[in-house]
Amino acid sequence: KIILFYPAAYYPHKKHEFLNSLNNYLKQNNIEFSNVEIWVTLGDNDFESLKSIKFLKNLGNLSSDQMNFFYKKANALLFLSSMESYGLPLIEAISINLPILTVDFNYSRSICEDSVYYFSPYSESSFFKAFEKLKMDLVLKIRPDYSTVLRKFYMCSQIIYNENFRYNHHLQQCSYT
Repeated sequence: KIILFYPAAYYPHKKHEFLNSLNNYLKQNNIEFSNVEIWVTLGDNDFESLKSIKFLKNLGNLSSDQMNFFYKKANALLFLSSMESYGLPLIEAISINLPILTVDFNYSRSICEDSVYYFSPYSESSFFKAFEKLKMDLVLKIRPDYSTVLRKFYMCSQIIYNENFRYNHHLQQCSYT
């Protein structure tokens, strides 16, 4: 079974309703999807409108330790959000070399560059094309190459660290005068 993990609270920009669209598309086009499970992290009330979708499993609200556990059990991260300032699940997936299937937006390109499986925003057919490529790579045991992305994160973290060090050093000097 292929497991896609979508750790996101239920907000309109997280686009959980796209999962309903995918379900309808599957039915209309007789697409076999029984070997796939998408794990979501919603409260019971938020999951109510999605609970009839057979390929969904709701894990509920998770602690950090539980999140780490499920990241390691998943075959890929699914990320549907229409807008993000940072996209923490993308960073978390990259840090453990987990393949990512996500919507093609500027924020996701900025974070992930060309190292993930993109699909056109909320296009069911584009989603399934990207998913098929992911599925084939999983079968062939091809893992993503996040080396460029990780170097960029490392360089940014060094800049932030150095700036904070200079700022704190300056504050200390000012407090002694």
